[in-house]
Amino acid sequence: MAGNIDTMAASLANLKGQYQQIKKRPKSEQGWQALRGSGGYTIQLLGVSNKQSIASFANKHNLDGELAYIETEKDWYILMYGLYGAFSEATTALESLSEELNRNQPWIRSVPAEGILTPFN
Repeated sequence: MAGNIDTMAASLANLKGQYQQIKKRPKSEQGWQALRGSGGYTIQLLGVSNKQSIASFANKHNLDGELAYIETEKDWYILMYGLYGAFSEATTALESLSEELNRNQPWIRSVPAEGILTPFN
């Protein structure tokens, strides 16, 4: 029984951390920009050469929460999901993505410091 209590306590601590990250997530372009140089992490869901593919992908997968895309100098568009202060938090979020989203092999990366960043609302 003590093992079950320890497991439940660890799960609750993890959920508390996730909740705190959700509360901290910026909902504006200024918030994303402020976190660019902070050493935070995000999950890259998609990289495409067609900007319309970003919106189509987000709509197809009913993505909600904190989304942004970045346009690189080479006309490449990268869809990012979530902002996390620690790599372990990003790992937990990555592991909770649906099987369908995981087919695209999303990965954890630092929030990019360069490129035109646009929140996806």
